[in-house]
Amino acid sequence: MSAGTVQTFSIRTKLLAFVAGVVAIVGMLAGAVAVSSGRTVLTRVIGRQLAGESRNAADRLTTTLRTQRDNLTSFARQDVMREIRIGDLDKRIASFLASLQSGCPVCLDFVVFDRDDRAVAASDPSALDRSDLPMLSGAGRPAVEGPLTSRTHGRPILRLWAPIPDPDRPAERLGWLLARIDWERASDGTRRVRENLLTMEIDADVLILDAGGLVIGGAHRPHGDWRHGTRVPFATHPVAGAAPEGRIDREAGVLFGTAALPDDVSPWLIMVAEPLSEAFAPVRRMAWTLAGVLAATLLAALAVALTAAGRVTRPLATLTAAALAMGRGDRPPPAVVVRTRDEIGTLAAAFNRMALDLTQAERRLVDAAKFAFVGELAAGVAHEVRTPLGVLRSSTQLLSRSYAPPDEESRELLQIMRDEVDRVERVVSGLLELGRPRELRLETAPLGGIVLRAADFVDAQARSAGIALRR
Repeated sequence: MSAGTVQTFSIRTKLLAFVAGVVAIVGMLAGAVAVSSGRTVLTRVIGRQLAGESRNAADRLTTTLRTQRDNLTSFARQDVMREIRIGDLDKRIASFLASLQSGCPVCLDFVVFDRDDRAVAASDPSALDRSDLPMLSGAGRPAVEGPLTSRTHGRPILRLWAPIPDPDRPAERLGWLLARIDWERASDGTRRVRENLLTMEIDADVLILDAGGLVIGGAHRPHGDWRHGTRVPFATHPVAGAAPEGRIDREAGVLFGTAALPDDVSPWLIMVAEPLSEAFAPVRRMAWTLAGVLAATLLAALAVALTAAGRVTRPLATLTAAALAMGRGDRPPPAVVVRTRDEIGTLAAAFNRMALDLTQAERRLVDAAKFAFVGELAAGVAHEVRTPLGVLRSSTQLLSRSYAPPDEESRELLQIMRDEVDRVERVVSGLLELGRPRELRLETAPLGGIVLRAADFVDAQARSAGIALRR
């Protein structure tokens, strides 16, 4: 924009822009604060919920595994296990194991191994001939193995091991008792946790992770990213003594809580994770609601501002039209109606006073111009009249001195001529005074002399018309 260019905006446009800017800025700031606060609150509330449910799932799984492990340890200490020494020839151990399986809903089968790691009894006798029986590794066998894929059972399983002590020599081991557990039924607590979260409108994955962060089980969302065998790199064990808060992984875009199983059970980790897009869905809905409210507020504010701007600009437009009319020379200038007592009303009243003062000043200027013209005209007339008046005065004076009038009437006519010349002189002097307006001064004068002089002035014209004046 050049230095000589002036960009103009109407008051209405400026007022609307100001109102729109104020409402939009305040609304967006308030909305940003509300959204940020909502995200913080949701992160805290949902994070605590996820962390709590992860502990709940961990407790359920821990209870299941401990119960099965304790039961298995109790079963391994039964006196019937003495039959291992004779290879369970009378099938008492097999019968005992079959009764155990019927009373354990999550157990698939039981197998007893002697101290030479040979399978000597099973709840299902056909299991003794299967090729998928584990190869034992001695006393260092872990209490829990798995989950493992079993071709025999066609599902993931857990292996629970319990040493069988010698009833006569407790320090020695007769063999091992193996229980194969249905992993899906054992981890069914994760499904219940997920269903509980769904009742609270939280669609989350409930995952069971091994020590390396590999998904080994759990309840998944239908379209989730994690399945069995998927690795979760950001899953870490919760810090001991830390507050039960949820955590956010921005790169993965999830809000999650974790809980570790006790060390005496398994080094597994329960993670309950919800995508941030799902967790912050209420915030997005709130943001859209706030955007709608802001838009409605902005429209209402603009409507109010438009009305207010109209009330402000209409008197200003009237003032502008009146000023333009005065500039064009319209006389008298149009009067502006004063409708309010605010600044606009004060301006309208001041304009009306200015227009009135300007009209009066113009009238005085015209009068002064008239007087000046009359003065110039009177000066010219006086210049042209005084010369012949001087000649007439001189002539009457010469006639009076040189020729004595024979009668009274002639003398009276000469005197009238001198008086009239003097009167004309006074009239000329009065014309000159018109160019210099002065204050009138009233004086008293005898009426008789004025009337007689007027009669003498018109006497000649009256006689020529056949009219006789009587004094």
